[in-house]
Amino acid sequence: KLATLIMYAIFSSFMISKLSVEKDLVINSLKDLQHEGFKLYAHEGSYNSRAILKNIAGQSNSTPVFLNLEPGIDKIN
Repeated sequence: KLATLIMYAIFSSFMISKLSVEKDLVINSLKDLQHEGFKLYAHEGSYNSRAILKNIAGQSNSTPVFLNLEPGIDKIN
């Protein structure tokens, strides 16, 4: 029963972290990320907000983008 509960929690967390799929949604700024419920953080001292945004900027969301898997991006609780 505990294993089922843990699996449900992990699955729920994964699904919540997925960027909502909207036609023609484009992430170009920190404000865009915050609007989608994400924040930036320093990743291993090598990423700053400019580098992170450059990595994802302009990517159309015609397919799901898992921002929580990008280095330096985290879901806002």
